[in-house]
Amino acid sequence: MSSATSKTQVDIELEHYRDGYPALAAWMNRDPDHETYVFRRFHRLGARSILHSQSRLIALEKETDDLDNEARKSDDFEARQSSRRYETLIRHSEDSNRSENKRLEKLEELERRLKEYYEMLLLQSQIAAHNGPSIRVLDTCRDYVQGRAYTSTNNQSMPIISGRAKDFLSEKADLIALRRPPEEDLLSRYLQDNWPFPSREASDPLDRTTIYKNKHVVRTVAFIS
Repeated sequence: MSSATSKTQVDIELEHYRDGYPALAAWMNRDPDHETYVFRRFHRLGARSILHSQSRLIALEKETDDLDNEARKSDDFEARQSSRRYETLIRHSEDSNRSENKRLEKLEELERRLKEYYEMLLLQSQIAAHNGPSIRVLDTCRDYVQGRAYTSTNNQSMPIISGRAKDFLSEKADLIALRRPPEEDLLSRYLQDNWPFPSREASDPLDRTTIYKNKHVVRTVAFIS
């Protein structure tokens, strides 16, 4: 291996500390308030998935209505009665040659698809209700994930993960913060951004994260107030 491509001792040590997803997960878990739990929302994909499910239901709605109309206009008394009496529908559905068999299959599919659709809507509404990370938290996460503290001869950083996922923090509007301190008054936000007694517990030389417990902010605000 030529000297131009050989790794320095510092690079080897950094690779030991910054071993990808294990190190990133450990770093996220180190924050006692879990403010570092910042992930992609995938808003566009969520909307795309809901639209697909909605279109599938629209098609299923048409198929169900057509089967109901066929039964309503049928000369078969039992077929018409199946729309009025559940027991009749179930009894005739056991015969694969009767229309009730297909009607019941569509109704059962409708039940499954509606359940999936409603669950998607509820989950998406919960995701939409969450805030994104604060500027302070996002800057901290980006600094660690991208390895901005690393200085090389060509001024490149050292991201902790590679591939397309290494840029997952790039689009702020598509990020969700799973945990955010409940205190939103000006004094609390100021202390969160400028806590005078932070601690640093990291072996990774590229980890410039300082940590404080939010309960200390709460107590300080209560004392001042």
